[in-house]
Amino acid sequence: MQKNLAILGAGKMGRTLAMGLARVHAPFNFFIYNPTQEKARALAHDVQGSVVPLLNQLANIDIVLIACRPQQFSQLALELKPLLKGDELIVSIMAAIPVHTLADKLGVSKIVRMMPNTPNKIGLGVNLFFFSPTVSLPERTSILNSFALFSSVFNLEKEDFLDICTAFTGSGPALIFEWARLMGEILVQRGIAAHDAHKMVNQTFLGAATLLAGQGKSPLELREEVASKGGVTVEALKVFADSGMGQIIDKATQQAYLRGKELEKLL
Repeated sequence: MQKNLAILGAGKMGRTLAMGLARVHAPFNFFIYNPTQEKARALAHDVQGSVVPLLNQLANIDIVLIACRPQQFSQLALELKPLLKGDELIVSIMAAIPVHTLADKLGVSKIVRMMPNTPNKIGLGVNLFFFSPTVSLPERTSILNSFALFSSVFNLEKEDFLDICTAFTGSGPALIFEWARLMGEILVQRGIAAHDAHKMVNQTFLGAATLLAGQGKSPLELREEVASKGGVTVEALKVFADSGMGQIIDKATQQAYLRGKELEKLL
């Protein structure tokens, strides 16, 4: 049965998720709201949905996906709360706003926190979920199955696990992009043409990721297949180990997690 899904926010991630759901023909009627109506109209057109010109025109909605910036939520909640009946399912992709805050500000008990990442654009995303206890099993199954049609989904037992994993899956693509950028720049510094350097690095990352996803082998096993004893790769790996690469990744992801906790207190 088709559910009425309101998407509040037609920015990059709101658009990405709506397009993903529409592409796999998930069982939703789309209703799009965005302060800039041009974006709302464009997204509604692309998903064969309807535009909600004004938030106070929102009605007969089963699921509300909140895709605005966390800093915008307090004002949005003031306008949205009077429009809700109380039995809607709220799905929030906002970082740093916990379930209890969402429930309190919206007057709704059925809350889903979701954390997507940018590879959802190409159907290779990771979507993390945490459900409040009041969300029924059929509702959980429906949400998970819908997003699993175009991404990898993870149902996490504790809300804090979502915040921990966000530093890896949400921020992770940026960390990988930065690593690729640095490798390309170093190649250019050593005399390789920029076009070739970046293409080499991009293809290396793509090939390695494909091996990780498709070989059924652990990262350690795949690493050992490359790092022949006494060879050049071993020397590079020694530098990683001596430089504390593991500690750097631990520190970076922990700092991202702690920043999320700081934002919780500020928002």
